[in-house]
Amino acid sequence: MVRAVVYENLRNMCSAVIIDTFFSVVWALIMAGGVTRFKEVNNVRDHFSASDSPSRYEFAVAREFFQELGSPFHVVVALKASDEGNILRPKYIDKALEIEDFLQYKLKVEHEGRKYAYSDFCGTQSQIVEGSRLIAINFHAIYNNESSVEIMRKWEKAVFEYSQSTLNDPLIHVFCTSEGLVSEEVRRTGILAMPLMGVTFLILLAFTMTTTLRRDPVKSNPLESFLGVICPILSLVASFGHLFWMGFEFLPIVTVVPLSVRERIAETLADAGPSISITSLTNLLSFGIGVFTSTPAIYTFCVFISVAVIYDYIYQIFFFSAVLTLGGHREARRGNAYLCCLTILEAVLDAWVDFSLSIWSKFIVGGLMLVYWAVMIHGVLQIKVGLSSEKLFLDDSPLLELVRIQTNIIFKEGGQVAVFVNNPSDMHHRETVPEIMRILRRFETTNNSVGAASTHMWLLPYLPYVGEKEHGSIDFKYRYLPEFFKLQEYRRWSHFVNLGDHADCLAERPSCLQKFVFSTGFHNAVTWTERLNLLEQWRNIAKEYQHLNLTVYEDFSMYSDQLLSIVPVTQQTVFFALILFGCLVYLDIDLDPISMTTLLMAIGFSVDFVAHITWHYYKGDFPNKRERIRHALASIAWPMFQSGTSTMISIVVLTAVHAYMVKVFVKVKDLFYRIPHMFSYNFCNSLLNL
Repeated sequence: MVRAVVYENLRNMCSAVIIDTFFSVVWALIMAGGVTRFKEVNNVRDHFSASDSPSRYEFAVAREFFQELGSPFHVVVALKASDEGNILRPKYIDKALEIEDFLQYKLKVEHEGRKYAYSDFCGTQSQIVEGSRLIAINFHAIYNNESSVEIMRKWEKAVFEYSQSTLNDPLIHVFCTSEGLVSEEVRRTGILAMPLMGVTFLILLAFTMTTTLRRDPVKSNPLESFLGVICPILSLVASFGHLFWMGFEFLPIVTVVPLSVRERIAETLADAGPSISITSLTNLLSFGIGVFTSTPAIYTFCVFISVAVIYDYIYQIFFFSAVLTLGGHREARRGNAYLCCLTILEAVLDAWVDFSLSIWSKFIVGGLMLVYWAVMIHGVLQIKVGLSSEKLFLDDSPLLELVRIQTNIIFKEGGQVAVFVNNPSDMHHRETVPEIMRILRRFETTNNSVGAASTHMWLLPYLPYVGEKEHGSIDFKYRYLPEFFKLQEYRRWSHFVNLGDHADCLAERPSCLQKFVFSTGFHNAVTWTERLNLLEQWRNIAKEYQHLNLTVYEDFSMYSDQLLSIVPVTQQTVFFALILFGCLVYLDIDLDPISMTTLLMAIGFSVDFVAHITWHYYKGDFPNKRERIRHALASIAWPMFQSGTSTMISIVVLTAVHAYMVKVFVKVKDLFYRIPHMFSYNFCNSLLNL
């Protein structure tokens, strides 16, 4: 049915070839105008964590808490002895203090003719955590307008440049990271892959024209081959431009995808209609699964590629059909007549079919598949889940060392969890303050907690202050809050509360204290699984006090929360390629948004081969199984080889980009090329013979 429709379309297009070709090109050019609305986004927090993850809500609560002051800004600077020794030695600690003083007061950036230092916008939130091998300095600040944002971005870039200048320092090496620097490194990874698309185009062009040339110069049509490669270029331009016109934002991770030429030319030569429809449908279904994921990066990736698949299908049917009409109808063929050595020999084909029909092939292939399944299931059970920032960087990224320091030292030594009390209720009630202190104690005694020594709670200094004012009574009073936070020694606590009107405080109204936050420390939570378990424990405590509307917040919870979304989403797709997923652990690939995105793409690729063999088997008009299997192999084996090989050749250039996400892409594509080919040519034939 599909073949008949395509054939009829080709025949009818003979009278409107020029119009069809012209319209296809003009439409692509019109859609290309969407680049005027191009907007690149690349925020690790916003795009690599699920849209419904608890960490997003927790971050929103934290941001709302500080909205009167501005939005949070955070840069981590780590100081490490050059000889890996104790940094507390006299010369080293003196140098470390000198660096800290330089970064806080003397490192200045220029903005609109004025110079700014960190001390100009930091308030009093800097902390130094000292250890025997490392000093970690957390530079916190609040920005409340676009000028402040620009100043702090310049400052963090200046800190980064300064850290690079210390790599050869004889005493101290400085490392730094921030959310902005991480996002910039992720962008650099994607941008580095963009120039390789031109190289990919040339490689595909050479491969396609070479494998479709024929000895007969009359029947050989290199122009059609060239335009066949141009066809997906037009579809990419049209699809991406269309999405830009619709307001979709662009993620650099999309540039890691090679051009989707793949099997188009080869399959058109073999059996255009059904083959292209099968390929497009399987790819569309595979990427369609990803559209329903809650992780924005995967959603954006799958939307872009799904639309590209649709456009590629349309352009293949109309634009390339018009090109074929101009070049004349090609003769049906089973192999490459120009390169004789690639033609499938009759004897080889017959031997292959005979083996597929033999009883021994069923036992051999069946035994191999049982072993294969066992190994793959073991791999599925062993795979690690989680995304960390270093997976988004190039191998030569200067941020990698600090990421390793964070994982091996800073995470082990500890961090801070903030607890927001969004509905403090009436603090006059006798049970309110004791209940809050009991909550604080519970957080101080959870697993991996550092204890009271790491706690920051404004009530601890405020209640004694009330006692001084009330001559011994420490019953909570609202009226002293404004003056308490104005005192120099207590000013730092003003960032821990949101106060209402001054008059409400003087009148002892509960609306004086709208919300507040406290924090306590934790340590020895290194892996993301350990951090997620701890995060879930904190969240469960918060759920017990819904009348206070508690919200917990930890800086790296967005990474931990991925374990909540990656596993369920992967389970939804595992039905389509359960066996192949097991190979990931043997390729040193973890289960994370990057591998999930690549798997969604590769699933369609792997299904294609089996679908093509099965289609050609059942459409063959032959009386027995042997002739049907022989017909299927003779019709599609060479085009399948062309499709897979052209794809693998096209991604070879990506090996020049040394980054985890690119390595995952290349490894998975290679895996999903080799195994489906083996399955299609051997196991599938044996299965069809049952």
